[in-house]
Amino acid sequence: MEPEKIIRSIGMTSKKIVQYVIMRRDLIKTKKSQSFSTGAYIAQACHASTAALHIFASSENTHIFLNDIEDMTVCVLGVEDKQELESIERSLSANGIPNHLWIEKPEIIPTALATAPVEKHEVGHLLSHLKLLR
Repeated sequence: MEPEKIIRSIGMTSKKIVQYVIMRRDLIKTKKSQSFSTGAYIAQACHASTAALHIFASSENTHIFLNDIEDMTVCVLGVEDKQELESIERSLSANGIPNHLWIEKPEIIPTALATAPVEKHEVGHLLSHLKLLR
């Protein structure tokens, strides 16, 4: 049995691993030419999340996250626009938080950002000002 599974099976507390997905609200709220249908909008989050999991597949936190599928935590947050999304990406990168900015093609529109699975306490201070996407 893997060490993380052993810890959980005997009831010990282990680190909380979370993947954060950050979405642009302006792509769903408006009737602009750059707005997305609900399905296409949700697909952007899926693309960003899947890409980040693939890119950071070899990290210990990704292994822990994927080995506990029944207890995964993904937190979806919203930002107002492209500028705020890119600002969050720069902040995460500057603080050493692995992430991937999804750019929808062929339109070349940054739509979503996903972190690699990370310990919750590592990113809380960087994302605490963002609200859950509703």
